[in-house]
Amino acid sequence: MTEESFLARRVSKIFEPMVIALSLASIAGWHANIRGGAFALYMLYLVGVGVVIAIARVKFMRSMKTNWDVSSRVKRVRLLILLLAFSVVLFWSIHVWYNSVLTSVYELFVLWLIGFFLVTLSIKISGHMAVLVFAIGLLVSWFEISFWSLSILVPILGWSRVKLKRHSVLEVVLGVIYSLGVLFLYGKTGLRIFR
Repeated sequence: MTEESFLARRVSKIFEPMVIALSLASIAGWHANIRGGAFALYMLYLVGVGVVIAIARVKFMRSMKTNWDVSSRVKRVRLLILLLAFSVVLFWSIHVWYNSVLTSVYELFVLWLIGFFLVTLSIKISGHMAVLVFAIGLLVSWFEISFWSLSILVPILGWSRVKLKRHSVLEVVLGVIYSLGVLFLYGKTGLRIFR
């Protein structure tokens, strides 16, 4: 393995979509002003959800005889059905915190995942890229962070996905465009993404 391939693998592992999504969910709790013991319970809840999803994903990979990235679009659609089921349960269970901001964030997560699933029925866009751009957009909208300061991560991750031959350049670009489109549409409802 070349040093370049090693670096590409590290970058892809750091920006694993499930890790980014769970990190974003934890930040969403803070953004929604959940504090103290309620935040500790929320974090414990997310860890539990993360463990359950990881176990389900490993079982799925073994039963489907696929790699971690689920390179086959058809198998990826099946995995996304499983993730959609988890996200709907997660969305309904999040109401325990009685927090409208958190509920609207999870609603956006579910809508984003439904759209990603529908796009994947036709083409295998990069989930790594789509999740990263989605996370960057939300972080920029929640905190005083410049979009452009975080955008340097996008070409780095894109390079790693192409270098590892997990996606074509087109699939990487479409992953970026998908999340930018969702954020743009969501921004039309009053959320400012680009500052």
